[in-house]
Parts: sequence; structure tokens; C-alpha cells
Amino acid sequence: MVDKILGAFPPVGGEPLSIARGLGVVFAPLAWSMGIPWEEAGTAGGLLGVKLILTEFTAFIQLSKVGEALLDERTRMIMTYALCGFANIGSVGMNVAGFSVLVPQRRQEVLGLVWKAMMAGFLATCLTASLVGLMPRSLFGL
Repeated sequence: MVDKILGAFPPVGGEPLSIARGLGVVFAPLAWSMGIPWEEAGTAGGLLGVKLILTEFTAFIQLSKVGEALLDERTRMIMTYALCGFANIGSVGMNVAGFSVLVPQRRQEVLGLVWKAMMAGFLATCLTASLVGLMPRSLFGL
């Protein structure tokens, strides 16, 4: 729904505005720091943002639809590791609901910790992807 509203605005840089493009700008430096070339960092950053805001399944579906011209094979491999994790806002809700049922008197404590846990999980998958980015291309037959 938000993408439809943003699409009503005039295009910026020849493309319509969208949440994924905005998240791509925000997460592009993180994607670049994982070893993704800067030309592809905007697209990869958008996928990281979609993974964090929506789910990893949605991000993987979008990764499969991204053309060869936008992401090369090495970037796709790095993104496969970066997107492989359950750290997203939906998981926060499941954790809060599950732990609140188990220990209702500690719900406030869970609410304080679950966001930190989500960010730690997100950064852990990014660290794994960074290690893949450090490895030589020849190791993967690229």
C-alpha cells in the first residue's frame, strides 16, 4: 500500500519511489562493507531492508527476480548468506507472543530484549556474508 502511495510521486532517478529503493539507500553501505561492489550495493541493500522489515522468504523471492545485469554471481552468493536468517520484525512479534505466554510477568523485559536480539541476529547473518565476501572468487568457481 505504501509503495502505491509513493508511486504517485514523480519518479526520482528515472524510477518510481518505493520502500525497497529507500531501504536500498539506507542499507547500501552495509552491503558494500560485506564485499558487494558499490554499483550493486543499492539493489543488495534493498534486499537486506526487505529481509529485515518483511521476511527472508520475501527477500529470497525478490532475489530470484533480480536480473543478471543488476547482481553478478558473487553478489548473489553473498546475498544468499546475508538473507538466510530469521531476524525480522515478524520474528519479534512471534518471540514477544511466545515468551509472554510462557512468562507473562516478564513481558516488559522481553520487549526490551527482543529488538536487541533481532539486530544481533541480523548483524550475525551479515557477518557470515562478509566472510563469504572475503573469500576469493576462484574458491567458488566464479
